Amino acid sequence: MQKSEFRALFEDALELAAVNADEKLLCKALRNFEIVFYGGGHSGTVMDPLTALDLLYMGEDEFYRIVDMSVIEVDEDATRVFVRVSQHEPAAFAQTWNDPPGSGPFKQLIAENIKREENFGQ
Repeated sequence: MQKSEFRALFEDALELAAVNADEKLLCKALRNFEIVFYGGGHSGTVMDPLTALDLLYMGEDEFYRIVDMSVIEVDEDATRVFVRVSQHEPAAFAQTWNDPPGSGPFKQLIAENIKREENFGQ
């Protein structure tokens, strides 16, 4: 899989995480994402999506098997998304999570509590 294809999957996964947050919060989260990255030598490193993409894309034939994603905070400036790569041995794309089919390694989680600025969405 080319990086451009993987980027499209990642962007779709970010959008789905935001939609999940919209539904939980009953308001629309800003689509200006900040990634809070865990795994692969990171422990909560905040970065932009392109930097996260560079860490997530390992090459055409090797992928993290599971990448957990969940919106954890929203405010008027950004939507923060928890992203954690699994500790599984990287593998071919066909061995990634891929549930639902077509999602590749991206696994959606819905945070029990999404932090939000006091008046956000009201």
